[in-house]
Amino acid sequence: MFPKKIVLGWMVLLSLTFFLQTATGAELTVYASDSFTSKGSLGELLKQKFEKINGIKVTYVSFPSTGEALNQIAIEQKQTHADLLVGVDNSLIARAKQLGAFLPLEIKGVKNIRPELLFDRELHFVPYDYGYLTFVFDKTRTQLPSTVSLQKLALDPAFRSKIVIEDPRTSSIGLGFLVFAHEVFDKAGYVQFWKNLSRQLLSVAPSWSSAYGLFLKKEAELVLSYTTSPAYHIEKENKHDIQAVVFSEGNYRQIEGAGIVKYTKKPELAKKWIEFLLSKNIQDEVATHNWMYPILENANVPASFAKLPKVTKVVQPDPIKIESSKKSWLREWASLMGKP
Repeated sequence: MFPKKIVLGWMVLLSLTFFLQTATGAELTVYASDSFTSKGSLGELLKQKFEKINGIKVTYVSFPSTGEALNQIAIEQKQTHADLLVGVDNSLIARAKQLGAFLPLEIKGVKNIRPELLFDRELHFVPYDYGYLTFVFDKTRTQLPSTVSLQKLALDPAFRSKIVIEDPRTSSIGLGFLVFAHEVFDKAGYVQFWKNLSRQLLSVAPSWSSAYGLFLKKEAELVLSYTTSPAYHIEKENKHDIQAVVFSEGNYRQIEGAGIVKYTKKPELAKKWIEFLLSKNIQDEVATHNWMYPILENANVPASFAKLPKVTKVVQPDPIKIESSKKSWLREWASLMGKP
């Protein structure tokens, strides 16, 4: 038999361990899109590092899109399993805040973020990366100047049935492009733009990955993506032929953020997770895992980012305007494009 003192010591240790696990929750559940949680992603790296440093288990619940993750929280309400939601962007931020299911945050590191990137002034959602929408092409197959207008792409017969975009009803980048067009054209110009562009489209894909896949298979000449996409091909494939254009009308800036669900029983632990997401430790990894710009200006980016086109005219519409108009814009788009 063990001595009584040792047994009592073990009992105290076990009780203390149980108390600490209960107090901290010992586990965080994060709702996110599968692009954030997939193999080799920033989310996977973040999970591994956070668990190792803090001894806390992180569980991802993945959805095809962040919008669907947000919908799930709206359905579950107080019964939600989510402690955090990651990936809310400009097109979702107003809707997410209207839901009233997220805590206002006091997060270390926010003062290091440029004010124009704080897309939620009340800080229910803190940004962690951003990028600019554009069309990407392979210069060995397609010739384009570094700056081009949307109108040229929509009218140039060289691109008839050679462009692929993402469906705004199912894709955040597709919705961003729809919002962008609304911002740069007047009503008549907007309608005419989509009528012209519809003749140029090879496909309207349900997601970025499916659209980019058509481009990589050389079925499409142009694909709606990000100005940072060429950096991936430089870093991973030593391929310098993939290029991105800057629109003469400006480029839509998409910002992604994370927030804490107000029903969580582990708000301090969830806050610690977001602070880790904003730490230089993780921000140094954003460029080569999300292939977006890190939110911290002093974060490391690879040399390939210096070769990317510089966006000088930024288009970033008011999120409240987006939310109030989104349903009507999508119905109008579907009608113009002949989509059921």
